[in-house]
Amino acid sequence: METVLNPPVADLQLWERFQDGVCSTPEIQSSLVLQRWSRCRHAGLPADNPGEPSMALEKLPGARERFAPLLAPGAPFDAFATTIARAGFCGLFCDADGLVIDRHR
Repeated sequence: METVLNPPVADLQLWERFQDGVCSTPEIQSSLVLQRWSRCRHAGLPADNPGEPSMALEKLPGARERFAPLLAPGAPFDAFATTIARAGFCGLFCDADGLVIDRHR
């Protein structure tokens, strides 16, 4: 049986409510879209024009060290990323804050 992933749906009305700051905490916690927008806002990314990518390079060495057992050759991420790379996709390994720690393509 094939699993189909449906992307979260966002509409203009929800975006405007978020931008006006009227979305409640429980509403944000129950919506993947609102959670993503909240992370971007918390990271200081402007809503009107993202400009250049924001990178936390100073955090990367510590994060790579912390997750080294998962990133080593033959470890879980390597096996996962190798499989999806063969299918033409890129695998990203991110921490809970969205910091991209490793990629495999």
